[in-house]
Amino acid sequence: MNRTGLLIALGLALIIGLLFGIFPELDLKLAALFYDSATASFALKQSWLAAIARGRRDVDRLDTCTAGARPPSS
Repeated sequence: MNRTGLLIALGLALIIGLLFGIFPELDLKLAALFYDSATASFALKQSWLAAIARGRRDVDRLDTCTAGARPPSS
Protein backbone atom coordinates (compact mmCIF):
# COMPACT_ATOMS: atom_id res chain seq x y z
CA MET A 1 0.00 0.00 0.00
CA ASN A 2 1.43 3.35 -0.92
CA ARG A 3 1.28 6.48 1.19
CA THR A 4 -1.90 7.78 -0.49
CA GLY A 5 -3.77 4.53 0.22
CA LEU A 6 -2.59 4.59 3.82
CA LEU A 7 -3.78 8.16 4.30
CA ILE A 8 -7.17 7.34 2.77
CA ALA A 9 -7.57 4.29 5.03
CA LEU A 10 -6.57 6.23 8.15
CA GLY A 11 -8.85 9.12 7.20
CA LEU A 12 -11.83 6.80 6.73
CA ALA A 13 -11.10 5.06 10.03
CA LEU A 14 -10.94 8.42 11.78
CA ILE A 15 -14.22 9.63 10.27
CA ILE A 16 -16.05 6.38 11.04
CA GLY A 17 -14.62 6.27 14.57
CA LEU A 18 -15.72 9.84 15.25
CA LEU A 19 -19.15 9.16 13.76
CA PHE A 20 -19.76 6.18 16.05
CA GLY A 21 -18.23 8.05 18.99
CA ILE A 22 -20.52 11.06 18.56
CA PHE A 23 -23.63 8.99 17.79
CA PRO A 24 -23.34 5.73 19.81
CA GLU A 25 -26.94 4.74 18.98
CA LEU A 26 -25.97 4.51 15.30
CA ASP A 27 -24.73 0.95 15.84
CA LEU A 28 -28.13 -0.18 17.11
CA LYS A 29 -29.95 1.60 14.31
CA LEU A 30 -27.80 -0.12 11.70
CA ALA A 31 -28.27 -3.53 13.34
CA ALA A 32 -32.05 -2.97 13.45
CA LEU A 33 -32.08 -2.88 9.65
CA PHE A 34 -31.09 -6.57 9.61
CA TYR A 35 -33.14 -7.75 12.63
CA ASP A 36 -36.48 -9.51 12.15
CA SER A 37 -38.65 -8.89 15.21
CA ALA A 38 -41.23 -11.50 14.14
CA THR A 39 -38.72 -14.34 14.53
CA ALA A 40 -36.58 -12.52 17.12
CA SER A 41 -33.38 -13.18 15.20
CA PHE A 42 -31.33 -11.80 12.38
CA ALA A 43 -32.63 -12.55 8.89
CA LEU A 44 -29.31 -13.84 7.53
CA LYS A 45 -28.61 -16.10 10.50
CA GLN A 46 -29.61 -19.27 8.61
CA SER A 47 -28.21 -18.26 5.23
CA TRP A 48 -25.43 -20.57 4.02
CA LEU A 49 -23.90 -17.74 2.03
CA ALA A 50 -23.71 -15.54 5.13
CA ALA A 51 -22.21 -18.46 7.08
CA ILE A 52 -19.46 -18.78 4.47
CA ALA A 53 -18.84 -15.03 4.63
CA ARG A 54 -18.47 -15.29 8.40
CA GLY A 55 -15.98 -18.13 7.91
CA ARG A 56 -18.22 -20.83 9.38
CA ARG A 57 -18.23 -23.47 6.67
CA ASP A 58 -19.29 -26.26 9.03
CA VAL A 59 -22.67 -24.77 10.03
CA ASP A 60 -24.80 -26.99 7.77
CA ARG A 61 -22.77 -30.08 8.61
CA LEU A 62 -23.21 -29.53 12.33
CA ASP A 63 -26.93 -28.90 11.94
CA THR A 64 -27.45 -32.10 9.97
CA CYS A 65 -25.34 -34.16 12.36
CA THR A 66 -27.25 -33.03 15.43
CA ALA A 67 -30.71 -33.04 13.82
CA GLY A 68 -31.16 -36.81 14.13
CA ALA A 69 -29.14 -37.28 17.26
CA ARG A 70 -30.73 -39.18 20.10
CA PRO A 71 -30.25 -38.24 23.74
CA PRO A 72 -27.89 -40.53 25.62
CA SER A 73 -29.60 -43.51 27.21
CA SER A 74 -29.38 -43.91 30.97
